[in-house]
Amino acid sequence: MKIIYNCSNINEFEITDFEPNVPLSIKKANLFLTAHKIHNIVYMFNTTVDAEQSWIFEKSKLGEEFFYIRSKNEREGGRKYLGAPNKNNIVFLYTSKNIFTLWRVQKTSDNIYTVIYAGEKFDAKKHTIVVARYNEDVVWLLPYDDCVVLYNKGKDDLPPFTNIVKLANIGREGHTYLHHIIENYNNISDRVTFIQGDPLTHNHTIIYGLDNYIYFNSFQPLGLRWLESEQIPPDPIIMANQVETEYGLNYLVLELNSDLNYRGKFSFYDKGIDYLVKNYRKDYNLPKGKGIAENFLSRARFPMSYMSKPTDVIKFTFSALFSTVRTNIIMYGKEDYRNISKELLSKHDQGGANGYVLERLWMFLFDNI
Repeated sequence: MKIIYNCSNINEFEITDFEPNVPLSIKKANLFLTAHKIHNIVYMFNTTVDAEQSWIFEKSKLGEEFFYIRSKNEREGGRKYLGAPNKNNIVFLYTSKNIFTLWRVQKTSDNIYTVIYAGEKFDAKKHTIVVARYNEDVVWLLPYDDCVVLYNKGKDDLPPFTNIVKLANIGREGHTYLHHIIENYNNISDRVTFIQGDPLTHNHTIIYGLDNYIYFNSFQPLGLRWLESEQIPPDPIIMANQVETEYGLNYLVLELNSDLNYRGKFSFYDKGIDYLVKNYRKDYNLPKGKGIAENFLSRARFPMSYMSKPTDVIKFTFSALFSTVRTNIIMYGKEDYRNISKELLSKHDQGGANGYVLERLWMFLFDNI
């Protein structure tokens, strides 16, 4: 199905015979407000497609004029609430009832009601979403266009994002994240969320987090697993240790030892990490007593005087998915990030083993500073 991007100026509608909690059609002129069957895009359509054009108004606690509007049908990924038009007034669906999905309904004549967006919009000064993209389908990110910086290291077959930065295909997501910090160090936003182009395979609830970032901790883990098909981590570890937030985001934090392998109650065999540990220690001829984490940071000339914690217990969230605040980022100098980037690429243009090491150190660097 062709995806409709050009659907601007639809953040104000009219409805007739308004009644809360009853499925309604929403019209503008002779067009019906319609939800895309798969993607979270909303557009106007001139033919009745009942399954995708029924909307339910749910009362909010902010006054009798304020409502949340959701699609009648359950949708993949939980994206069903109408809200947060971009700066160009394109409207999308989100997961939750919150400040980004609030509408005002006002009666304008006997049976005509005007529906106007009354919530907040995404603001890049408050929150930037840094996306490390290769060739993933990133249509799902369009609702956050106002605050997305999309770093593209692959094909130029992208939806019309406002802020696309083309980068050489080096260093995987670690290089992308470091590039953003270095290039924006003096004007970094209040909060930065770092994700890959398709994080849903690693955490199917991550969109609930993006829609509710105002509830994030100063460092917010967003990883849940590497791959379900590989059982990394095994389901019992996830079920026993995942955090389930009230707003729908689930995430997992594990503990690693100084060689970046799982420790304590989080232990399980991961052949990829076993291979990484053996080869990294061999490549760098690490003596007994010196772990991989310490070696990487010392080679990167990272001043450990910054840290108030040892490297023998390292907290970790999967797949380099996390969010942190500006104060955590600027705790270190720009040159420190340059040095980490140099070490990342020191042996391989894609980072090699260093890329996997850095992936396991983000939470150590930014959490509880």
